[in-house]
Amino acid sequence: MNLKKFVLINLILLAIVLGFVEFFNYNIYKSKYMDLLILQSKNCDNPEKALKDSLPKYSAPRLYDFKKHRDPIKFVIQGTSDKLPIITIGCSYSYGILLNRRETLAGQLNKVTERTVYNLGQSGTGPQILYEQLADESLKKEIPDAEYVIYVFLHNHIMRQFMRLFSNSSIINPVYYIDKNGNLKKEKPVFPKLIYSSFIVKNYLENKVLVEKEKAEMANGLPLFLKTMEESVKIMKQKYPNAKFVLMEFPQAPMCRADYQEKTQELTDNDINNLEKLGIIYINAEQLVGHKYRDVKKYRIADQDHPNAKVWEEIAPALKKRLNL
Repeated sequence: MNLKKFVLINLILLAIVLGFVEFFNYNIYKSKYMDLLILQSKNCDNPEKALKDSLPKYSAPRLYDFKKHRDPIKFVIQGTSDKLPIITIGCSYSYGILLNRRETLAGQLNKVTERTVYNLGQSGTGPQILYEQLADESLKKEIPDAEYVIYVFLHNHIMRQFMRLFSNSSIINPVYYIDKNGNLKKEKPVFPKLIYSSFIVKNYLENKVLVEKEKAEMANGLPLFLKTMEESVKIMKQKYPNAKFVLMEFPQAPMCRADYQEKTQELTDNDINNLEKLGIIYINAEQLVGHKYRDVKKYRIADQDHPNAKVWEEIAPALKKRLNL
């Protein structure tokens, strides 16, 4: 057998093996999100088409663009009050996944304060998207002024700072780091863009984040989170000099399990003190209303994670009183 034939045969065998491995990884990846995709599709006019459209697929990877993911229906809820607007910001909790615009935190704040409220929530995001939205030059044109920026914080937002991909997509997540001079810098994608379409790569990157979760949070996560918050407050003050930044910590799904141990997935007193040194108003959602949001049947939608309408109906008037909205 000559060398060319030998190389060709081995390349074909390698391609077949990689094809099987890729197919195997695709099915693993799809199974991770199937329950959530089915749940989300049930709320659409055509559930079967919605489920088919949302299934994981190969697509050209691109960097995350929060403007393309903004829901124009939930973006602004006009009020009648002469007081300055409120901005709510964060992940799917703040956005109000599977809730209509009136049921979201923004909608309920609009109801109890009669102010205009802007909903900048973006599903699956973390502190870096909050920073990018506040730093965006067009924000001032879209929202000329505001008195409060209210960030709904989940503890796994610290881990999300290290996620290279958004779940169930080929969208490359922005990742920041603190350079040797103490500045917040944006990393370039680790791999060539095309590789992010591979389900082998998707599974590798997601598993890498999960395996290194504790290490990332303890060694790099909190300092990076605090630096991102510091820069977010600076940017906000440049656009809205008199505005106040509020971080409201909300319990996420793992805290609802019977075996959850208190204070293992929450900000510590030292973390809160460091946030307050930045001029951030810290609020614990459970302390705000005087009870725990751990009853999944009462306070979560069917996925047993995201808050239902009742949560924001309780929190909005409590926030109004706490912040004198």
